[in-house]
Amino acid sequence: MPERRSSKRGGPGDGDGNGKKLKDEAMGTALRTVYHAAVSEPVPDEMLDLLRKLD
Repeated sequence: MPERRSSKRGGPGDGDGNGKKLKDEAMGTALRTVYHAAVSEPVPDEMLDLLRKLD
């Protein structure tokens, strides 16, 4: 059987879970920022033309 390795990495704050929580919160904030930037961009004219042709 292949050896299974743990996916957990040791590091500061890992013992009480606060380090993971902080990383998760930072990742969530970064993802929300990118998402909001993407949905705030205008739809390109070429895409709007293609959508009009479908109607």
